Amino acid sequence: LLGSLEMVLILACTRIPIVKELFVQCGLAFFTDVDLLRGYTEQTVWLMLYASIGVSGCGFACYFLAQEYGSPLLASLAFFIKPALAPVFCRFFLGEAIEGNVLIGIAFIVLGSLLFIIDQKRVVATAQSVQNRRSRTFNSFQERGGFR
Repeated sequence: LLGSLEMVLILACTRIPIVKELFVQCGLAFFTDVDLLRGYTEQTVWLMLYASIGVSGCGFACYFLAQEYGSPLLASLAFFIKPALAPVFCRFFLGEAIEGNVLIGIAFIVLGSLLFIIDQKRVVATAQSVQNRRSRTFNSFQERGGFR
């Protein structure tokens, strides 16, 4: 939400002539004279509401449920994987080409995610091993009479 507000403020600032000229000189002319409210029809308003409230709201609800039932680190993994899935879905559903630099980016995202998952499994296994050792030590302590 704050990112959207920031973008609206930047676009509003481009209405100031000196800021507009600065954007044009920096090669960012496409950010000037943007009309955010033009082009909406009754159909597109409903689609925008669905995308902004429905899809985003469901995404965040699933994220918080994943945090509740899993771990916050594992829940955040979905946000790392989404940028890798978007080009794949565009290729699959829209037939768009995936460029080489995008494939390299996808490979890095997948590799990082796999390293994270492997590390998580190692951390869980280590924690279980420590817990088992503590339980065995406590049980043998009790078998020897504990504190007498």
